[in-house]
Order: sequence, then C-alpha cells, then structure tokens
Amino acid sequence: MEDDEDDAYSRVLRQAVHDAVRAVLLHGHSPPEAASAERGVFGWLLAEHGLQAVLDAAEEMVSDLGEAFAAIASVERLEPLRVADGWYHDQPEPDVG
Repeated sequence: MEDDEDDAYSRVLRQAVHDAVRAVLLHGHSPPEAASAERGVFGWLLAEHGLQAVLDAAEEMVSDLGEAFAAIASVERLEPLRVADGWYHDQPEPDVG
C-alpha cells in the first residue's frame, strides 16, 4: 500500500511541476500573470499536501532543470555546467547589502 501512496505522491508532484512550468510558458517569463499562476499551483500544493510537498516539488524542478541544461549542452556541444553558469551569470549581481 505504501508504494501506491508514494506513486500517487510522485504523480501529484510531477503534475504540480508540469502545471507551474506550463503557467510560465503560457504567460511568459516575467509578467504578473505567470507569477500569479505559479503561486496558485504552489499554494494549492501547500494547502493540500503541506510544506514538504512544496520542497519536494522544488527538488523535482531543480532535477528537471539539470536535465534540460544537460540536453542543451549536448546539442550545443558544451559542458552542462558551462550552460548553467552562462544561464545564471548573465544576470546582474543582486544587491543584497
């Protein structure tokens, strides 16, 4: 029975991640509509399954992003870390002081 619960939980997480990514792709990367749609997905996940589910979904998203960078790197014939570093380091340093 526990395996069925684990499988159901995994499916919920995968669907939430999928829904959040679709929200961004449907609304663009920065508009308020995308952020609102993402918050709706993760708000539902938090309300229905708790904080651990949100943390698990974040872990799932990071894993998926790593796979995406590896796929891009393969096509571009680059190292995955170079792709990831270029993706994140092309932004200005945040002012956290």
